[in-house]
Amino acid sequence: MASTEQTILEKLRQAREAYSRQQYIEAIELYRWIADQIQDDKINLPIIYIELGWSYYNANDFKNCTLYLKKALSAGTLVPQQRFDCLKLIGFSYKSSGETANALQYLGKAMDQAISEEEKRYVNFEIGKIHFTAGAIQKSKPYLKKAEQHFTWNDSMYFQAIAYYLGFVAYYEKQYQLAENYFSKIIEKSTDGSGKAAGYFGVAHLLYEVKNYPELADVSQKILELDRNFYDKETIEFFLSQAFMELGQHREFAAHYASLRKKYPAGRYQGHYPIFEKKLLQVKKTNSD
Repeated sequence: MASTEQTILEKLRQAREAYSRQQYIEAIELYRWIADQIQDDKINLPIIYIELGWSYYNANDFKNCTLYLKKALSAGTLVPQQRFDCLKLIGFSYKSSGETANALQYLGKAMDQAISEEEKRYVNFEIGKIHFTAGAIQKSKPYLKKAEQHFTWNDSMYFQAIAYYLGFVAYYEKQYQLAENYFSKIIEKSTDGSGKAAGYFGVAHLLYEVKNYPELADVSQKILELDRNFYDKETIEFFLSQAFMELGQHREFAAHYASLRKKYPAGRYQGHYPIFEKKLLQVKKTNSD
């Protein structure tokens, strides 16, 4: 074995070891050195480009991640599993960069590769999530349903997220019992407060829909108790304002509406503000009489 080849193999060992230690910048430097040395090796160079792509991805350098993975793909020597991994990671990189159109394009190409449906479960999940987040609920559903088939509660992070999205898909389709089943399962299976809060958030929407204001107030308050940093406090404040107004608990209503209006003056529920204002004026007039 030539000394240069021995050096390359040792550098490769060091690069992979650095990657396993999550020392991604060190790994990138080593992989780039290797790539420079084997430019004429049409079989192994694409593999180094793939490993470079993963290193850049984990270093949050998504531009270079896509650059090297596209180089690997252009070699034309990859097997379907390798092509799938490259296309998937390019799609994830574009998603992380906020380029959802490009993300969907490459994730769609990944789905076309001849590999098992189970291998595609993460891609189905990400495509469904992108569509759901963009408000394309019907587009999200088939991808989320496919992903659901290949995750279990042992994959709690993914399965809980899938249950959350599909619960809201059912909610928007007015399949309220199905939605409740998903949200209740989240509450039952979650082991942390933020997970349970997400399940109760879905339940709160169902309670609002059927005008069950006593339970809506209780559940909304429970969400904040479980997760003080809950991601959608605007909706919680709205639910509490509406619930307390309908229950005639005017002090609580006034307090929560004041908080809602102050924090979100041009928020998603501003169309309800005139109704709340009118009720406050009625309460003030009644009290003054």
